[in-house]
Amino acid sequence: MTFKDFVLKDKKENIYEFYKKVVENPKEITKITKLKIYEEIINAYIDNPEIILNMLTTEQVELLKKILQEEGIKNKDYGYLTFMVLKDLRLNHLIFASKDKFYIPDDLINPVKMAINIYNKEEHLNIDIINNVVIGLIRIYNVVPIDQFIEQLKDYQINYNKKDFKEYCLKNPKVAIKKYQNIEYVISSEIPAYKDILYAIKNNIEPYKYSLEEVISIGKYWLNLFNHEQINFLSFVEVHLPSIYIESVIKDIILYSGFGIENDQILKDISGNLQSLYEAFKELYPFLPCWIYKGWPLKIIKKDVK
Repeated sequence: MTFKDFVLKDKKENIYEFYKKVVENPKEITKITKLKIYEEIINAYIDNPEIILNMLTTEQVELLKKILQEEGIKNKDYGYLTFMVLKDLRLNHLIFASKDKFYIPDDLINPVKMAINIYNKEEHLNIDIINNVVIGLIRIYNVVPIDQFIEQLKDYQINYNKKDFKEYCLKNPKVAIKKYQNIEYVISSEIPAYKDILYAIKNNIEPYKYSLEEVISIGKYWLNLFNHEQINFLSFVEVHLPSIYIESVIKDIILYSGFGIENDQILKDISGNLQSLYEAFKELYPFLPCWIYKGWPLKIIKKDVK
């Protein structure tokens, strides 16, 4: 399948959302055909190959290089961390999957080559840090007033004014800006639960602060891989579940812990009544960020805050 085939086959609303992220001055959806959307995306890539690089983490660029050099890589279960890299390459429509392999579609090979030719790993690592910190923080807190979020970024040596940060969020599909009760918030586009969280949030405590390494890990993988219990959980699910299901399972338990639920029956329900997964969830969730307690893990809340 080519990228053109995909665009013409996909729902216009879906590909239009991607088009808005790529093209600087997108036309209104009613004033552009799917064929024209395809042409404008390809032209944008050719005119500015950096657009492709700006979508990707360093790990994704390196894997894309490998796929380009080897004309595809085998389609198999690579484990959760590699699965997450492949997943984002597919969400950005830079690779497709056949029964046998992951490959770059023919009509994207030249734009991808152009992007890789201007790739500077050291510079890209700096972009990586910004993206992963922004995504990591919003996964930790889910919803934060925009002014407060910009202040939190300064703790990690990232400086934005409000105008530039809003423009950044327009290009990052995992975060969004929403106005609610006359206050602008940075929210998660991945788990948009901000209204429920704002109703239940404990405003008498300060946000829990994570190290740069922890925030980056959460931004990349949803999990803090500097936490022993979370590493143990990942090791467990990688043995017992295909990678395609692991992210869904992780998001379920993150949602559970985010609201500080602590209900045994709900925990059993989201584990599908699999005893081993239920036990693994029970060990994991106290160490995950609790959104209504401003990112504090329940394990620490119980000991230090309550």
